[in-house]
Amino acid sequence: MQGGIAVTAIKKVAVFLTLIGPEKGKSVIDLMDTGEIKTVVAAFQTLAELSPSEQQSVRDEFAGLGYRDDMNPDETLSVIRRLFHGSRIGGSKNFWRR
Repeated sequence: MQGGIAVTAIKKVAVFLTLIGPEKGKSVIDLMDTGEIKTVVAAFQTLAELSPSEQQSVRDEFAGLGYRDDMNPDETLSVIRRLFHGSRIGGSKNFWRR
């Protein structure tokens, strides 16, 4: 993330799913395949509390990828996958940094 804090793309997804709220986050997770779910759940377990500025940085990054609050879960998942160049989340255990 900006400000010198490096966060993997996987962790950014976990943070983002938390920020969009439990209902929408669950709806997005329900659309993921089993491998993606396992990857994201593992990232949830390693999350530390983020400052408001760090949270805003994650929000801004996803907005830059095209996310809008009025998107449905399928559209939201498509935006999330843009962190992985359109591929499944965490494919080949590749934890790319952005």
